[in-house]
Amino acid sequence: MSIILRIGLALAFALAVPLACAQALEVISLRYRTADQVLDTLRPLVEPGGVLTGQGNQLIVRASAANIAQIRRALDAIDRPQRRLQVSVRFDDAGEASRRELGASGTISNRGARVEVRGEDSQARLGESADQRVQVMDGGRATILTTQARPVLPEATSGFEVVPRVSGGTATVEIFASRAGSTTTSSITSGPLGEWFELGAIGGTRVWAKVETLD
Repeated sequence: MSIILRIGLALAFALAVPLACAQALEVISLRYRTADQVLDTLRPLVEPGGVLTGQGNQLIVRASAANIAQIRRALDAIDRPQRRLQVSVRFDDAGEASRRELGASGTISNRGARVEVRGEDSQARLGESADQRVQVMDGGRATILTTQARPVLPEATSGFEVVPRVSGGTATVEIFASRAGSTTTSSITSGPLGEWFELGAIGGTRVWAKVETLD
């Protein structure tokens, strides 16, 4: 086999490999959500070298066929009719929370999950009052004002935003908070729908939330 022929075959093989895993460009129309409401959830699923963007009720995806199919499956779970939610927020000083936990001796809790009856009673007492309640659509944003609820917190921000989402019996809350001179940070926590679970802490204050459906 001549050198020229071998070089030609090598080039043909090299060109065929990218074609086998070529990326396609696809436009996906959303039914119930907007692109802004689903992009943050879907972007971690995009393969290296892929692109996901969108505007209004359309998503634009450039990825392999397998990755596009994966994105479509995830989208089926979140592109659903929006429900109206109520997010209740409670701020507990660390000392108060510790006394509550000691009073529920024999319980083991993890982010608000309960495993014994006495633990359930303790959480029920927690839910008797809330510092703030906001209504928001599933996947929408709502602002919690920490300075209004707890004006003496030395390290509190002026507030933070929550993005609640409900899937089955689980409520997931994405939290966006910012301080002067720093970039916005985000964290995600989840718990049982209709029950209190811990979002995190501000200084020595623990923040709890309960998400309920109103529709």
